[in-house]
Amino acid sequence: MATTIQVSGTTKQMLELLKEKKRIRTHDQVIQQLLRQHAAVPVSMFGAVKGLRWKGKDRAEFNGL
Repeated sequence: MATTIQVSGTTKQMLELLKEKKRIRTHDQVIQQLLRQHAAVPVSMFGAVKGLRWKGKDRAEFNGL
């Protein structure tokens, strides 16, 4: 299931540069790679719990990171 996110023109340009430099096919793959590298999100977590909904307290705790 795809979704739309809004980014600035500068961010889009940066994603395009990384996509070309690393020879990655999609912006989604660029973002996933950045998250894995910098947010310590294990690969096993991507798509692991489809349909899971955030609760207010979960978001508050996540934003506190």
